[in-house]
Amino acid sequence: MGVKGLQTFVNLHCPASLQEIVISDLAAQHPCTHGQQPILVIDGMAFINKLHTYYNIDWIYGGQWRQLVEHIKSFIKKLSQYNIKTVLFFDGPPVQEKRKEWCERRLKKIVDIKNMFSKLSSFDFSKNFFSPAAMGTFLRYIFKFECNCEVYSSFIEADQEIAQFAASRKECFAILSQDSDFYIYNTKPYLSIQDLDLETLRTKMFVQKIFANKLQIHRNLLPLMSCLSGNDIVPKEWLRAFHQEICHSRSPRGESIFPNICRVIKQYRWTGDFSNENEMQHISNVVFRNGQHGGLLADGIRSYSLQVQAKPTSTSPFHQVVVGRHRDCTNLPTIYTVLEWQQFDSSEVMESVEESGFPIGVFYRPVRQKIYSLILYPNQPVYEWCAFDGNPLQQPEVVYSSEPGRYGEFFHT
Repeated sequence: MGVKGLQTFVNLHCPASLQEIVISDLAAQHPCTHGQQPILVIDGMAFINKLHTYYNIDWIYGGQWRQLVEHIKSFIKKLSQYNIKTVLFFDGPPVQEKRKEWCERRLKKIVDIKNMFSKLSSFDFSKNFFSPAAMGTFLRYIFKFECNCEVYSSFIEADQEIAQFAASRKECFAILSQDSDFYIYNTKPYLSIQDLDLETLRTKMFVQKIFANKLQIHRNLLPLMSCLSGNDIVPKEWLRAFHQEICHSRSPRGESIFPNICRVIKQYRWTGDFSNENEMQHISNVVFRNGQHGGLLADGIRSYSLQVQAKPTSTSPFHQVVVGRHRDCTNLPTIYTVLEWQQFDSSEVMESVEESGFPIGVFYRPVRQKIYSLILYPNQPVYEWCAFDGNPLQQPEVVYSSEPGRYGEFFHT
């Protein structure tokens, strides 16, 4: 996720913006009102993946649940010993603007899974990791009920809500994640999960001011730079001709792309104001040679705004309860997405469709249809995005909720 090529550019060409710190020391230096604890906001899914790889926890047979939970409790306890309060966010449904990117990632992961099965069949277990199914769905409840953490399910992708939450809370001192979008947000310092030592709490902190000075651009223009580089909303392949032109190269690299984008931004004196339709159209004309993508650029820049309201407006007491129970992780996240959008999202799972002949996403569809009728009403459409080998994910599959009590008929037709 994030800005294409930015992580590599920072590592190789702006290492001064990555400073080694110890989380406990950073928290101790953060000023808090008397009686308040310093808050560390954590990207839940990124942290779960870190635990698997750091402790080399088995994942092939579905994951070692008990071992994973013990490591979670140990880490949270370590933070609490330094008086650090932990707040976690987990992803909600993909936003419409990022659906294309979501599908492309799923299809790539499916290819990776097929290659993984090929390696496993020859007993090659090296350099492989795939997060077991539903880890994010269920482990959020371990953080909430076993560790007494503050846990939220986001209404959109978690990174924007994390950035908003951190900026709005004075006692928050940092964000722990692994997403280059946090190089762009104007929020609290971003700490790298990838570089985190879970025993010493040592990691790297990104200093945005040093990064912006390196590119000789104002920090407020970083969202525009991100969109002109290629991110989850503006596809990088659409920008290829623009990058070739400004870099004077048929195959430009990140070390050339980012500085030249900043040069062009300053040359045209663009402000990056997504509400300025004339500027968005002008940028589109310069970048794409037509003014048709001004709205797309505005959406991309808006996705970094800390003022955009992510929480849906409650239209009734019932809806208000649904929204609240989703937000504080009382309900499974699927209940909210089905009620709010009549939509179901399922990422890829570790399966070999070539051997089984029947994807898990399809096998459990009759069960889901029964559940949909409990959440909605019978015979209501639900738009399913289920990632499995053989599904091109070009559009959702429309299924209908069915009345409970007729389960067997689906398996005898």
